Amino acid sequence: GDFAEAQRHYGEAAAEMRRQGSLHADSVDYFSGATLLLSQGRLGEHLTATRQAREMLGPMIDDLLALALIESGRADEARTIPLGEHSYRPDYVRSVLLTARAMAVVALDRRDLAQQLIDDLLPVRDQLAGFCTTNFVARPVALTLGELFRLLGHTEEATRHFTLAATVARRWGSPHWLA
Repeated sequence: GDFAEAQRHYGEAAAEMRRQGSLHADSVDYFSGATLLLSQGRLGEHLTATRQAREMLGPMIDDLLALALIESGRADEARTIPLGEHSYRPDYVRSVLLTARAMAVVALDRRDLAQQLIDDLLPVRDQLAGFCTTNFVARPVALTLGELFRLLGHTEEATRHFTLAATVARRWGSPHWLA
């Protein structure tokens, strides 16, 4: 929950990567800021950077862009983004990106996309989104699943996953995520 300190460390890492000529410094800088703001419900503040990341990294940023637009009060524009069309490789960053997609799906009431997200996220329901990256971590996956189940009207499953999300937050000593 110490987002300012986390941002300071991420900034130092990106600066060092740039100093050493890393080709990945800009993407690390973008994703670190995005995941911190995602965790705070403030991705809309990162809209310009998200548009630039979309130009640099392509459709893998579409879901983050949709969510940034929603959080900026531009839901109509977010509806024009091809939400859910980009398939993510089964790699270490997938659960963070699927979490952003799910948050946009819930915000836009896109029930048609919820079940696939549930199926994709269930295997990592007891983790933090992005846990496998060891770099970019967002809220408990179970919280996202609870919201998706609630969107579909499955209140018992939603409650089970909200309870699991609280357990995960406690395990990580995170009052922010617990709240």
